[in-house]
Amino acid sequence: MIRLFRHYISSAYLILILFEGLVYLTAIPVAYWVRLGMHLGWNNVFELKITSVIYAVVMLATAASLGLYQRSLSQNYSAQILRMLIVFVLASLIMAVVFYSFPGLFLGRGVLLGTILYSALGVTLVRYVFSSYVDTEAIQRRLLVLGAGEKAWEIEEYSKSNHHAGFKVIGYIASATENPLIDQQRIITVNNSLPKLAEQFDIDEVVIAYDDERSQIPVDDILACKMEGFGIIDSLTFFEKHRGEIRIDMVRPSWLYFSDGFRLDNFIRTIKRLIDLLASSVLLILFLPVMILIALAIALESRGKGSILYRQTRVGLAGQEFEILKFRSMLPNAEQGGQAQWAIQNDNRITALGNILRKYRLDELPQLVNVLRGEMSLVGPRPERPEFVEELSKQIPYYVERHQVKPGLTGWAQLNFSYGSSVDDARIKHQYDLYYLKNYSIFLDFLIMLQTVEVMLWKKGSR
Repeated sequence: MIRLFRHYISSAYLILILFEGLVYLTAIPVAYWVRLGMHLGWNNVFELKITSVIYAVVMLATAASLGLYQRSLSQNYSAQILRMLIVFVLASLIMAVVFYSFPGLFLGRGVLLGTILYSALGVTLVRYVFSSYVDTEAIQRRLLVLGAGEKAWEIEEYSKSNHHAGFKVIGYIASATENPLIDQQRIITVNNSLPKLAEQFDIDEVVIAYDDERSQIPVDDILACKMEGFGIIDSLTFFEKHRGEIRIDMVRPSWLYFSDGFRLDNFIRTIKRLIDLLASSVLLILFLPVMILIALAIALESRGKGSILYRQTRVGLAGQEFEILKFRSMLPNAEQGGQAQWAIQNDNRITALGNILRKYRLDELPQLVNVLRGEMSLVGPRPERPEFVEELSKQIPYYVERHQVKPGLTGWAQLNFSYGSSVDDARIKHQYDLYYLKNYSIFLDFLIMLQTVEVMLWKKGSR
């Protein structure tokens, strides 16, 4: 894993992005050369470079927005082919808008066809090579886990269920005071010092995952390993790097104080606000026809009964309450007696049209107005109702910290976990929100916005 702008990214997938970017960047020049040969004049070179860069950026951004750089998709080749076809269709439409807006960048049909063919063949080859070697031990980090209890068992389960995790657990070293949950065949018999064992098994990183770290950590051996160049991390950092979450059951207050994250300076907040203003204005203009059609459909379905927009009190920045806007997707008076209720699977309060709106997250389009007004941001923890906030703050540690930033239309938790309908779900989602707070950056916001497109198209986590 490589930490880029405070966000952990798989080095293997970063290499994949770089090679595919190289294919896209060279596609137009190659197509021009094949089509026109030596007849390409120097006066076209500048426009050609600009068009090539725009094409590469559009292709990479579209591929990222459809989840083509996510580990969960790597072994599903049919899903990759389908999404790649959609990438070329969407990217072609975007490039058509670019050509219409800037005629000087226009590509002829022959060159455009050659560009697409070259890109398709090049990316197919890159992905074939990538899928053939990404799981080989040559590029995987070799881990030695200290511990064989509950924390170690979670690491083992995660490594089994994630084939493209980028690491391989070589074995576990059990503590004399632990109740081992790891298969005995996976536990290494200690017949030498820890540095010698790490050298013997060619270890890259040692993960400290004792259930009771205070009394079990062999300090001298750990320090010796570190002095000899072996990486040392704890289980909390392991899950932050590989699962993108901060495990609140493993967090110590001192870790929060001394960690290198949770820095929300005014400069980044200002840039984020400017992006919110620009993006929400553009999106409101683009989606205005869709929003008008949705409003008419709601009015027709309800035969004029009930409001088109639904207003609900939510908790925002610094605990301040505001009214969130949504297209009404439930029956009028869905909450009898005004009692707040969790949304559940197959909720009978949801209308037929509301079911469609919720699946594609279209019911949340009016929240662009909340973003424009400064009550929300495009990216951040989803805002909760005051009743739920009061309940969850009592049961989930550090829950109030989510109000250090503005709530968002989308967020890191929405990409990594399904719709929350219980306290346990809220606890898991909060672990992803804490990761966002700790590693907050414009770069992470950009990645989340790209991946939100996939969530909307494939109806992930909707309810």
